[in-house]
Amino acid sequence: HPNLDQPPPPTGLGLAAIDLATGIATNWNPQVGDLKTMDQVVNSIDISFNTVYVGGLFSLLSGNQARSNLAAIGTNGTVLPWAPVSNGMIDKIRVAGTIAYVVGEFANGIGGKIRTSRVAALDVNSNNATSWDPVFQNGAVNDIAISGPDLYVAGWYESIGNQPRPGLSAFNAATGGLKSWVPDTGSNSDGQYNINSITASDTKIYIT
Repeated sequence: HPNLDQPPPPTGLGLAAIDLATGIATNWNPQVGDLKTMDQVVNSIDISFNTVYVGGLFSLLSGNQARSNLAAIGTNGTVLPWAPVSNGMIDKIRVAGTIAYVVGEFANGIGGKIRTSRVAALDVNSNNATSWDPVFQNGAVNDIAISGPDLYVAGWYESIGNQPRPGLSAFNAATGGLKSWVPDTGSNSDGQYNINSITASDTKIYIT
């Protein structure tokens, strides 16, 4: 039997915050979608200062806040004004300073720009994509990670702007410039490079 002396746990769809000490869900509970269907989801989140940045496939947050697959939410649960338009699903979001880097299916447009390599950079102080637009040749991007001043980009591509980069590359996050780092990632039997996932610590990059 439920304990009627205790309040019911928070309910919602897609987002939650868990207390590290107790393992119990907190009251932070932004609603994703209209709670009537299960076709609106969050795929990725990142935190910068007191803002939670989310990306996925959704058009509505907190009941009445229209968004196009990207949003910023305060740690108090309030949906913030940042509302760039992505014309497709966001798979990954990572924030460094004033830039949100995203990976997804937005070849038809994101932040008012066309980005065909599945990766884009968005200004968190506006709804616009930045001018950062490297050309990932013979493929596209699967994942991104940030370590210190650097952005790491993994995928199934051969080069960037005619500079050989077999599926893995590094950029200066402040300037957007491509770095000279070129690890040997090998290739499969078809001669293709495909890094599926990447994460970073202060000193190492971990890939699959």
